[in-house]
Amino acid sequence: MKMFSLHFRVFLKTNILCLQVLNSYFYLMYERAKTIRTNDIDHVMPKNILEEKGFDWNLINSIKNFQLLDYGTNRGEKNGKSFKEWINTYVKDKSNYIKIHLIPSDETLWEEDKFKEFIEERAKLIISKIDQYFN
Repeated sequence: MKMFSLHFRVFLKTNILCLQVLNSYFYLMYERAKTIRTNDIDHVMPKNILEEKGFDWNLINSIKNFQLLDYGTNRGEKNGKSFKEWINTYVKDKSNYIKIHLIPSDETLWEEDKFKEFIEERAKLIISKIDQYFN
């Protein structure tokens, strides 16, 4: 029983540390605004579609595919829709959305089949944003 307890504690501490690091990234990505507790951490490209297409779990669940989105939008109109369909149908101000959420402007990357290219480009935008605080 002690061994299980030790493993569980290590697991829990590791996950808490990962969440703290993730929250720090969001803090920098979103203009250092304290919005983490009022927004969902959402998959930019839906997890269910990416899993069906066979993408790796670690790519699907990485900072490169996360964004902060209000609860109602995430669990309502966006829930399970393809990214390109959702952004073109439901997002009122696409240029502002793209800027705030660090989305590549190349619309050909907004399809789930281009997921790897999308997250590569988005990673560059995230790194560029975070670099602003160190230069």
